[in-house]
Amino acid sequence: MQQQIVAARGELASTKAQLDLSQHAERKASAQAKVLAGTSAEQAKALNEANQSNEALKLDLEAAQRVIEGLKAQAVSSNEARSAMEASLAEANQSLADERHKAEQSEQELAMA
Repeated sequence: MQQQIVAARGELASTKAQLDLSQHAERKASAQAKVLAGTSAEQAKALNEANQSNEALKLDLEAAQRVIEGLKAQAVSSNEARSAMEASLAEANQSLADERHKAEQSEQELAMA
């Protein structure tokens, strides 16, 4: 019977040791789970912030592209207006040259007469 008590005590000690190890492992796993949960929450927050930043940048890019398109249209319009003014100036210069030529001819005719 003494042997049975000793064996039972040994078994009890072994079971207690296993229980202690199991509890320690459970606490360790719980701590790791908390760390992972915190890390996961931080990553989710960072991802959300990155998505918001990307959306804002996308909107800024679209606005900038609209401004660029407007400036391109203004540049085309300005170039067309410049070309029209240059053509008008060339025409006016030609008319002035024609009038000068006529005036010179008239002066020569008057001088001969």
